[in-house]
Amino acid sequence: MRNIAPFQEKQRVRLAAVHALLFMGMLLPAYGQPVPFTGNYFFKNYDKGAYKAHSQNWDLHQDTTTGFLYIGNNQGLLSFDGTRWQTYLLPSRLPVRAVLSDHQGKVYVGGYEEFGFFEVAKTGALEYISLSDSLPQKIANNEEIWQIIRQDSTVHFQSFTAIYEYKDGQLTTHKGPSYLLYLMSNQGQLAVHLQNMGLYAYKNGDYQLMEGGSTFKNSRVIAWFNFGANEMVGTTLDGLFKKAGKIWGSWNCEASEFLRKNQLNRSVQLSDTTMMFGTIKDGAIVVNQKGQILEHLNMSQGINNNTILSMLLDVDRNVWLGLDNGLTYVKTHSPFRYIADISGQLGASYDATLFGPYLYIGTNHGLFYTAASQNQTSKNNFTFVEGTQGQVWDLSIHDQQLFCGHNNGTFIIDQPGEAPRWTSPVAGGWNLQPINSDWMVQGTYVGLAFYRKNERGQWNFSHHAQGLQEPIRFVAVHSQEVLWASHNQKGVYKVIMEANRPQLKRVVYYGKEDGFPEDYNIHVFTIRGRIVFTTSAGIYTYDEINDEIVPFEKINEQLANYQGFYRIIEIERHQYWFISSDRAHLFQIDSEFNLSEMSSFMTPSDLIIENYENISTLGHLASLTMDNGLVLFSNESLSHQSEAIPRIQLTQVVAETGNARRNYQLSTDSTQVHSLKANQNNLHFTFTNASYDALPQFYQVRLKGLEQDWSAPQSIGHQSYNNLPPGTYEFYVRVASAPLSQKLLYQFRIQKPWYLTNWALAAYVALLLGLLKVSLLLHSAHLQKQKKELESEKQQELQHLKILSEQKIMSLEKERLEQEVLHKSHEIGTSALRLANKNQLLESLKEGILQIKKAPDTQKAAIAKLVRLIDSNLNSNDDWLLFETNFNHINSKFYEHLSEKYPHLSSNDLRFCAFLKMNLSTKELSALLNVSVRSLELKRYRLRKKLELSHEENLTDFLLSISS
Repeated sequence: MRNIAPFQEKQRVRLAAVHALLFMGMLLPAYGQPVPFTGNYFFKNYDKGAYKAHSQNWDLHQDTTTGFLYIGNNQGLLSFDGTRWQTYLLPSRLPVRAVLSDHQGKVYVGGYEEFGFFEVAKTGALEYISLSDSLPQKIANNEEIWQIIRQDSTVHFQSFTAIYEYKDGQLTTHKGPSYLLYLMSNQGQLAVHLQNMGLYAYKNGDYQLMEGGSTFKNSRVIAWFNFGANEMVGTTLDGLFKKAGKIWGSWNCEASEFLRKNQLNRSVQLSDTTMMFGTIKDGAIVVNQKGQILEHLNMSQGINNNTILSMLLDVDRNVWLGLDNGLTYVKTHSPFRYIADISGQLGASYDATLFGPYLYIGTNHGLFYTAASQNQTSKNNFTFVEGTQGQVWDLSIHDQQLFCGHNNGTFIIDQPGEAPRWTSPVAGGWNLQPINSDWMVQGTYVGLAFYRKNERGQWNFSHHAQGLQEPIRFVAVHSQEVLWASHNQKGVYKVIMEANRPQLKRVVYYGKEDGFPEDYNIHVFTIRGRIVFTTSAGIYTYDEINDEIVPFEKINEQLANYQGFYRIIEIERHQYWFISSDRAHLFQIDSEFNLSEMSSFMTPSDLIIENYENISTLGHLASLTMDNGLVLFSNESLSHQSEAIPRIQLTQVVAETGNARRNYQLSTDSTQVHSLKANQNNLHFTFTNASYDALPQFYQVRLKGLEQDWSAPQSIGHQSYNNLPPGTYEFYVRVASAPLSQKLLYQFRIQKPWYLTNWALAAYVALLLGLLKVSLLLHSAHLQKQKKELESEKQQELQHLKILSEQKIMSLEKERLEQEVLHKSHEIGTSALRLANKNQLLESLKEGILQIKKAPDTQKAAIAKLVRLIDSNLNSNDDWLLFETNFNHINSKFYEHLSEKYPHLSSNDLRFCAFLKMNLSTKELSALLNVSVRSLELKRYRLRKKLELSHEENLTDFLLSISS
């Protein structure tokens, strides 16, 4: 339950927050039908904390091309683009008294001893150029510019002493015949009030007394306008004057009397039939052609200040007030009005209805009523219904009785203005629905409550149903036996009742497992008698045949562009409001469930009571409940709606380099494709929609070239992209509530870094080809080297194989030679043995023959011959030559080495050495040499001496050591 303290200042702040309702200006008004009550204009206050400058705001102007506002402030020039405020200082840092935009990028300003213009640079920022410095003579001391008016191509700067004209870059000065109090424009003509002289026409430096202008010698004229068929002026202290023929006469009316008391200071014409006048003492009034005050805006109504220093009718025909303390935006061009009590008496509203001559409002403070027909001074004068303090949830009229569903139960008011009677003790009467002509059912904190009509036609509480004790927010009647009830938070129930009396027979719960997208926030309603459910995923319905919860495809297809509806309200036959968190749509629905949209509007998210928005029919008007009052509107006016033209503007583009973190202010021109350096790839866009009707508003952005889809809605008017790759991009922005409002704000191309340019790529290709060529050459050289190495290795291998082969051959040859040597050695040995044996045999034979020699002489000759033959064989050199040949073959170097070392050896010594090298025994040597053993030893001794061997050295070992 919501509780808002009745605290005046807090309520004033809340009332100031009605800027959220600027969405109203998105609709065309349809006035003309009399209304029983009017309510107030919507407005939003801006204090100096909001715009970060001084309190006083002397002048207002709007650039009709961009929609930007420019304000002359005590601190300098303020600009407001709908999202952001900026302050620009004059060189003197003194107040700006007058301001004018020429809609071509120049903003003319005037102040103390200074005037000139700010020019919009390519970056979107304003740069100041002084005109007063170009005067032939310095501007007079204490001179101040109080008014700037553009006529044709000439800009007029008005001070108290002169009018300075600026045209085609030339500045001229036209002194006044007296003090110039106020320069005015009306229907293309200029007029100025001259002190003690009256009202004068001004043209090209010429001052001419206007017809009847001397009437105002002693009355300061501050407004000159045509109102209907009448030419009129407004004076600061003498009220309004109307011209009849050539004579000006005082217009005696309610408005004139008010202005005489409160000092007229500014005026704007709202329409052909209404004017708004701002005063010094008591705010602003809206006046009709009869001089009647239709509206009065002052501090008691919630604006910041009663002193109106400046006024502006903007391009959407709504009014900006420059105050002595802040600014106020007034929504004058709208079919919507606002009922609120800034005293905090009402609180947050939940329902409203017309009952007899009264408007009843149910709030979290209780039940209130006021007369439906009110005059200007008595409107919003609400009376509290005693006994109803607390939360009121529901107001509904059945059979001329007003039911008030309350936190403490339910009250019934039988007659308008009467005291209520407490009829139901069941707490929390949320929703009351008729079952038939005799029974009604109500959703409460603890289930279902039933009401019955008695014989006198009065309704009374009947009973609280047993079997369902859950909090029931909404009830929908399907038939006299079947109800549907949605839990306040989770799921829905199908309630089957007894046939003859509303007693619960069976209750079936339906949630996520039964077909809903989730268990929570499911609400039940009826459309043309069919049960429907609102969910986060769209509209669902009940399939009776299959007992299933299924999506209502036909309705969902028609609502494809909308989402998030959570409440459906039937206002009259087959017309239904669909309410979401940010919009309300009125549809006519036929029997085939075809939807025809009749009207729609944005709901102010910061003023509604979330999930408790309610639209009620109040005669030919309707109301939307708010957290501090009601919004009143006409369905007829909404049927002629026209969405305000979005004025999406790009106000700043900043490129930030990645390394040096340096910022660059870029041009905001959207007509060209901007070329950015590769390192300027961190971009920050600042944008706004200078359509003040749409506040608060949400944006969607898309960077074509990077993103396929639009972003989620965002309230901030800026977007950043970091580390964008090279390429071409287009930056789009649209207002989320108006998908067709998309606008191309910026086109840019991020260049490739130098190392990715075509020249660099060509260099890379050339370098690659060069490297490839070098690589091929190196590879070829490597192959040649490998080939040579392989050939070398092959040669080495062949050489190795050859060596191995030769070694093998040598080994074989060695083996062969060794075998041959062995064989030769064997032959030598054999030969030596054979020779020794032969000699030994011959010696033995010789001895035998010598024994025979002693025989007779006859045999002596024959024996002698035989002995000679034996001697010849014993001394024959043939065997020795054979032995020596074989010995030399095996020991080819023995003689050579022995002779070189011992040249004094004789051939017999060498021969003896050969026999000793063969390591023959003494006996074998004795036989072989045919000498005695003693002679052999002597021969050894002599050889040792020749060889110079010591006693310890072995002769045979020595000879064996000599290489062969």
